[in-house]
Amino acid sequence: MDIDDVELVGSDWNISPNPAIEDITIILLRGIDLVSLSLFNSVGSKISDLPLAVGDQITVPVGNLQNGLY
Repeated sequence: MDIDDVELVGSDWNISPNPAIEDITIILLRGIDLVSLSLFNSVGSKISDLPLAVGDQITVPVGNLQNGLY
């Protein structure tokens, strides 16, 4: 974790559905004003970076990702 990283706890964000088939929806509920959300696979490879602000809702297409843990 570097100086610009912030660790969010479960009450700061919401992700659904889990597990997902087509899309996931991510909502930042409180905590910080602007973040970049990084999606990693289970071996640590970065899949994508997404901007996200408090109250924003992002829909992330995951249907094109291989089955696995992210």
